[in-house]
Amino acid sequence: MSTGKDSSIPDIEVVKRYLLQLQKNICD
Repeated sequence: MSTGKDSSIPDIEVVKRYLLQLQKNICD
């Protein structure tokens, strides 16, 4: 995953999205 978007997005945002997906999986 080495695209221009990744470099412009803070790691925190990536972690946030990852955690949100985990929460959705747990809820399901």
